[in-house]
Amino acid sequence: VPAWPPLTPRRLETTALSPSEHASSLLEMVGFNAMLGNRLVEWAPDRAVLEMLIRPEMLNRSHTLHGGVLATLIDAAGGFAGCHPGGANSSVVGPPRVALTISLTVNYLGRASSGVIRAVARRRNGGARIFVSTVDVFNADGELIAVGEGAYRMRSRPASPD
Repeated sequence: VPAWPPLTPRRLETTALSPSEHASSLLEMVGFNAMLGNRLVEWAPDRAVLEMLIRPEMLNRSHTLHGGVLATLIDAAGGFAGCHPGGANSSVVGPPRVALTISLTVNYLGRASSGVIRAVARRRNGGARIFVSTVDVFNADGELIAVGEGAYRMRSRPASPD
C-alpha cells in the first residue's frame, strides 16, 4: 500500500501559463480534493482515473470509508472526465477548463476500509457547456464498490483565486 506524503492545498492560479504548464497545473489537486489526497493518475479526452489512499480519519463509525468521501472522489473524477484541456477527442492542449457540478447521484454497492480506491470516469454525453459523466469506483481488491453519475456545467472563464 503506497504511503503518500501529506499534500498542501493550493489555490487555482489564473496567471498566463504555457500549454504544457497548463496541463501540469491541472494535474494537481486543489482545496478539499488535495486535503483528501485525491490523485489524477490518468487523463485523456472523455476519461479520467483518480485514486485515493484511505486514511483512518476517512472512516465512519462502522470502520468503512465514509460515503461523503467516496461521493467527493466520484464528483471530482466525473468533472475531470469532461474537462481535459484538449477537449473531446482532441490531443491539442488548450487553456484550463473548469466545470461546476449540477447534480450527482451515487449508488453504494460495497465497502472499503483500507488501501487505495480507484475511480474510473467517462464523459458520456453533452454539448459545449453541459456534459454527463459516469464513474465506477473499485476497492484495492478490484471489486466494484460504487457507481456514480454527474451532470456538470463548464465555467465560461477560469476560477478566480479569491
